[in-house]
Amino acid sequence: MKKYLKLIVISTLVFSVCEEKIATLTIKNESFTEITDVMWQNVSFANNKYEKSIKPGTTVTMDVQPGGGYIFFKRKSSPISARTRDLVIVGSEKNINFVFLDSTVIVEVNNPNNNGTLGTLQSTVVFWDDAEGEMQRYYLKQSFVEYYSKKTISYYNDCYEPKNSEKSIRIGGTNTALLHLKIDLTKNAKLSFWYANKVISDGATFSINGVEKAKWTTEVDWSFMTFDLKPGENNIIWAIKGRGGFDINYKYLSLDDILIYYTE
Repeated sequence: MKKYLKLIVISTLVFSVCEEKIATLTIKNESFTEITDVMWQNVSFANNKYEKSIKPGTTVTMDVQPGGGYIFFKRKSSPISARTRDLVIVGSEKNINFVFLDSTVIVEVNNPNNNGTLGTLQSTVVFWDDAEGEMQRYYLKQSFVEYYSKKTISYYNDCYEPKNSEKSIRIGGTNTALLHLKIDLTKNAKLSFWYANKVISDGATFSINGVEKAKWTTEVDWSFMTFDLKPGENNIIWAIKGRGGFDINYKYLSLDDILIYYTE
């Protein structure tokens, strides 16, 4: 009886391995535009391991798991972070081809309302900080302003874990900490960002052109905000307001995915 049960288990495992499906996705770049950082379902497509691009006139084929998703990429000339408008579906044991043409319809990742062709679509994004690369060139960073990761959160429980991806921005450490973004706009635009707050005491504030738009005096888990911006110079400030002491010295306002894009 024991031998019979063991035989059943082994045969089931063999059957499971044989049923695993592998497919391929081929991406051809027949446009006049070099595209970089090409991803489908977390699989990277590139001409070789030394560069992240698919140059015009080249083809890349990768083994993938069946499923559906957009192709995400960056355009090298007239830079834009974009994705395909339509889902690319890969079936079991299928060899699927996707061809990029200058006429391929794409969508800007950070502003899905902005879509057009690969060859002509212009980015509406004026400013973007996801805290994943080098610190952006802000007008003023006063006191403690830095990108942080889960590894840099102290035992004081001073800020919330990063919201999106590996890092976020934190502002604090003293009652004079602030982050000042100054930007000139030619058209109406929209500002959006994620925020989380650990500062109590007198709290943390957010202002546009000297007008306070928000104030947080209690702990706030990650939340999302959007504001309209007018043409001209805009001074955007996140600041800590406090009376000092332990709370201010070890608590932070956190930010992530600060985005400004034109709406017209």
